[in-house]
Amino acid sequence: MRFDENGADYQGVAVTAEAYRENGFYYCIPFIKNNGSENSGQITLMRSLDILLPETHLQYESINGDSADGASFFPVYRELNTGDSISVCAHTGRPSEGIFPVFALRYGTVKQLFAIGWAGR
Repeated sequence: MRFDENGADYQGVAVTAEAYRENGFYYCIPFIKNNGSENSGQITLMRSLDILLPETHLQYESINGDSADGASFFPVYRELNTGDSISVCAHTGRPSEGIFPVFALRYGTVKQLFAIGWAGR
């Protein structure tokens, strides 16, 4: 696993994952633990779930995060095309600051729900 854009691994960082299915839902929970004596630095580009989705007619559905204005928590719909990407990343310590870490991908009559969570600092 790479922890920065230069491919450097940080000493003392352990990464494990637990994946399982329960009540019709799939769960993939990564665990990152710093066993070192110093801060690890920022961990970026982490991918914990790899799925295949159809390449056409994919719809992204979510809501805005808290933006402290009239757009807070309004619905967001976006058509996705081959090669498009979505970034679901909070830029502060609050998981709903500017984004909302729960979204759905719809194709045809199928709708898959995704939720991203973290324990914080």
